[in-house]
Amino acid sequence: MEKDTQEYLILKSIHDGEETIKQRDIAKIANISLGNTNSILKRLIDKGFVKASHINQKSFNYLLTPKGLSVITKRSSDFLKRTIRNVVVFKDAIELIVKDIKDNNFKSINLIGESDLLFLIENSCYKHQLKLTTTNKEITDPTVKNIYSESFLPKEENSSNIYLIDSLDEATRTICDY
Repeated sequence: MEKDTQEYLILKSIHDGEETIKQRDIAKIANISLGNTNSILKRLIDKGFVKASHINQKSFNYLLTPKGLSVITKRSSDFLKRTIRNVVVFKDAIELIVKDIKDNNFKSINLIGESDLLFLIENSCYKHQLKLTTTNKEITDPTVKNIYSESFLPKEENSSNIYLIDSLDEATRTICDY
């Protein structure tokens, strides 16, 4: 795990945690060893992102400073921007896949397996006037194009089927080359 990811996880656990959160709890939430958590907390205190105050001889209370809160806000904002960019790229890639299916005279798409991209596929099918079904098995109707979702891989590959993860990778490269 990268250093700034560990720092972010610790900042986030302090932000989301109880009013008094122990170092052991921070380590468990961030999934980092207690020793590593201790050194990262010291670094965050030195950077001015966290304040530590004694509760008793063995316990500290950790609080985010405004500077620490701005790190969380910036990181969350960056993540949201990246996610939106990815959704746009995936939308365009799915659009190419669905248009190609329509151009090849299929009437319906059967999405096999659950997909986090279902809303994008639904939208594109609606736009291209293709019926969409979601199942866990292939449909043998010649007017239906079977697409395996990114979460469902068949036991044996069939070249006439579309594998969403491969198709998205290929379509994404095509879109990014423009």
